[in-house]
Amino acid sequence: MDIEVDMKVVDKTGKTLGTVEQVINDMWSGEPRKYVIMMPDEAGALFFKPDQVDKVEKGKVTLALAAADIESTG
Repeated sequence: MDIEVDMKVVDKTGKTLGTVEQVINDMWSGEPRKYVIMMPDEAGALFFKPDQVDKVEKGKVTLALAAADIESTG
């Protein structure tokens, strides 16, 4: 299953991080390179890569990382 905009994202503990706001594709291959999560209650964004995903279910992405280990702009 592909990761799409508006999918809910949770960390490995089940903590809700937000929803996928944008998919950043590789310029040459067209494959997803990063995903952007806009955090609902905070300024800034979180980023995760395809290899940081544990599983994708209908409407939900579970990451293999804890929230504190995810790249952020905030």
